[in-house]
Amino acid sequence: MNNNSENEDNNINNNDSNNQDNQNNLENNYNNNDEEEFLNKIIKIRIDNFLEEEEKLFLANGENLKIIFKILCEKNNNQIEENDIIEFRETTLTLVTLICNLLKNDIESFIPVLDEFYSTIIFMLKELYLSSINSTSSVASSSSSSSLSIHNTSGGGKKSNSFYKSPTSDSEDDSSFLSTQRNVISPIINRIKKSENIRLSTNNTQSNNPRQQLYNIISVTMLGTVCLLFPSNEKLLSKSIPFLFEIGHYKSQTQSLIISTISSEIINRPKILSNYVLEFIKFSKDNPNVFSIIASLYQYNKQDFEKNLNVLIECFKEPESRIGILSIISEISKVSPLIIIPYLKVLKLSLSQVSLSSQFSIILKILAQKYPFTISTISSDLISAMDNNDSLKYSLPEILGMCGPDKTKLVYQYLYSLLKKQQEKAPRSSEDDHIVVSILKGFKSIYKTSPNLINIRDPLLQYFSTNGSEFILSFLNTLVDEFTLSPQQIDDMEQQQQQLQLHNNNNYTTTRKI
Repeated sequence: MNNNSENEDNNINNNDSNNQDNQNNLENNYNNNDEEEFLNKIIKIRIDNFLEEEEKLFLANGENLKIIFKILCEKNNNQIEENDIIEFRETTLTLVTLICNLLKNDIESFIPVLDEFYSTIIFMLKELYLSSINSTSSVASSSSSSSLSIHNTSGGGKKSNSFYKSPTSDSEDDSSFLSTQRNVISPIINRIKKSENIRLSTNNTQSNNPRQQLYNIISVTMLGTVCLLFPSNEKLLSKSIPFLFEIGHYKSQTQSLIISTISSEIINRPKILSNYVLEFIKFSKDNPNVFSIIASLYQYNKQDFEKNLNVLIECFKEPESRIGILSIISEISKVSPLIIIPYLKVLKLSLSQVSLSSQFSIILKILAQKYPFTISTISSDLISAMDNNDSLKYSLPEILGMCGPDKTKLVYQYLYSLLKKQQEKAPRSSEDDHIVVSILKGFKSIYKTSPNLINIRDPLLQYFSTNGSEFILSFLNTLVDEFTLSPQQIDDMEQQQQQLQLHNNNNYTTTRKI
């Protein structure tokens, strides 16, 4: 029995040794330029979604895959004549199709060569970028005619260890990669030589240039195939995320694919993606719409969002980033409102945009309920905003009334003047009625801090109790009842109402209710 076992072990070892020898022979043959035989064997494999077991084993060999990736890069770069690229095009597309079919059939075989797989995509994007620059400079040296945008995006994601560098590059550094082409792109080189990362922007995605078409087809096909597999393979997604950030810095068709994939996976696998908050923030600097997408990750990684709040605030200064960042700030305010207060002077820029003012009002209300002094610091800004934008009068008066006692008299006088202007309007619309009620809510907020300022028998309030609409009258009656209570009794009553509403609506969180 022991002899049989030993024989089996020897056979296994011999087989492993033979496999290793075959693998070494294959690599040696390739290194000895026996490329044609290797390619002939590959292109005989049928191009369909089904691979024979023997074909799959041949393709799934890690060294064979690396050779395929290397051939793709060697045969498709900007030092190769266009006629040669066109001549090899059919073989190129065959190789890409086989790679994608294998990836769909046998994901595990790709895990060890993901670096080479993604490096091939990045290589094609760099070559597409360089080809676009060459095309542009041959038409005109003026940068205004170029469809390329260059940005410094250092640290956007983990750099892949490129297994194969562009023949046009002397190093993996993108500035060196471009600097070697100085005589080709001299009109533009000064704009980009200091960039730590190249970003590709080809507005003409339907280029008639065969070289550029092929680079685009290879990168989009390979990336599109792997992105479709993320929902069913968590391991593949986890190992791919750093590469996705790097690819996403190239503004081509692949970038829109990256963003749509990220959006989907944030919904499907938020816990995995929440480990990359800092990378997402850096990536969003150049892709502001991503800020809105990542807001939902806050609940899974509060610490990294809060730790990088200063970075978010700095990005908030850019108008196109504000709506997304404000959605993140809104999530933070529900859990850690205190850390937002030092940044209110920057966040108040939201008041200048109607699309942001409503969301900012909600944040302010959350802050004011716990820390009334915060409203005092920006009370003059809120008043100016309402004077310049009537739509803010529907929400800000109540929040303005939540100021600290040092500002209640000033705020009361302002709100009283607003109510006086509403009295003078004739006739009043339903919209005006909502403004009146909003002002009365501001009085209610002031009453909790400085009850002596509010006189329920004031002639102006009496006017609205007799001349107001049913909507105004209903609120005023409630207000009169509450003004007979102490501020503490009002708070207690509101807390009871909130708890009752919370109980009736399960997990639905309510704000102050009138």
